[in-house]
Amino acid sequence: MLRSRLALILIIMVSLVLGGCWNYREIEQMSIVAGMAVDVDPTGDEYELTIEVLSIVGGQEIKPKSKVMTITGETIFDAVRNAIALTSRKLYWSHAKIIIFCENAARKGLVKVVDWYVRDAETRPDVNLIVAKGTAKDILHTAQQTDEILSFQLSEMIDSEKELSTSRSVEAWEFINDIASEGIHPMLPVIELVNSEGNPTARMEGSAVLKGDRLVGYLTGEETKYALFVKDKIEGGLLVETLEDKDENTRVALEIFKNKTSLTPRFIGNTIVMDISVKTTVGIDEIMGTMDVISEEGSRKLAAQAESDMKKNIEDVIKKVQKEFGSDIFGFGNTIYKNNPREWKRFRDDWDLHFPNVQVNVTCDIIIEGSALLKQPLYKAE
Repeated sequence: MLRSRLALILIIMVSLVLGGCWNYREIEQMSIVAGMAVDVDPTGDEYELTIEVLSIVGGQEIKPKSKVMTITGETIFDAVRNAIALTSRKLYWSHAKIIIFCENAARKGLVKVVDWYVRDAETRPDVNLIVAKGTAKDILHTAQQTDEILSFQLSEMIDSEKELSTSRSVEAWEFINDIASEGIHPMLPVIELVNSEGNPTARMEGSAVLKGDRLVGYLTGEETKYALFVKDKIEGGLLVETLEDKDENTRVALEIFKNKTSLTPRFIGNTIVMDISVKTTVGIDEIMGTMDVISEEGSRKLAAQAESDMKKNIEDVIKKVQKEFGSDIFGFGNTIYKNNPREWKRFRDDWDLHFPNVQVNVTCDIIIEGSALLKQPLYKAE
């Protein structure tokens, strides 16, 4: 009898707990946000938000489509609330994949724009942040040319960029972490509209360099790749080498398998030297020419040239960032802060003055492993 009563009490308690969600809402009662573009007028007095929302119709087959709408407000949250007048529904942000900032907003400072998003309880910190060259809303308006969800497509596009290393996804939490950390500034991926067969098409390539939270310049896709080598953020991509010969040149594509970069600071009086050691494992993926690059001697020459070219490219991108932007996107200061906190105290307060004068000592070690399915040049294979 006692067991029966206990079982009945347990059933009642479980029923009360699992009976439903206190904030449950039908999907038809929400406007699910896929992505957002932020534009600001030159005075900075008004924000213009362009939001891509999912339009979902219930039934046996549910196929979401997207709708793009633009609203304005004195702040980001003010504009978000004003959107209710257009949708008659509250916006649901947990599935948002991207936020695109116009160039003007990025130059004025992104922290005040991102503040609401990272502060709100219904948003998620894994949304991708992107800087548009020009106006941000024009990117999302291209969604009207297709039935696909453009924000989801752009999220997949930027994630696949790791195969090229000409751009890199940065989520909101990572951006805020860089802003709050000692001795490092953020860099964000760049998007722009290009003409493709007569239609405007979004292209993701290159990086926006920020000093603090303000845009100060851009890196090309190729420059971004070598900046990522310094930051130890390389996840793939190619190194293309051209070997010169008196008869003909041979071009070789090396696929990046893995990479490890280490930064070691040294101090000579008030001079900072950053030793940068890059160790990269690659494979020969393509040979356009007849020069021998597979034999032990040929592979050694190929690796030596690849090391020399990588060293120069890394030094060039560091010099550009130091002299043109003065923004420590490489985290040199953060490396000193973590490894030499006492030394960091000497330079911390005026790091912006010291960073452009940091001397770099770059060493590259490229290890060639394999040549895909062929063990010898194609022109010799029979």
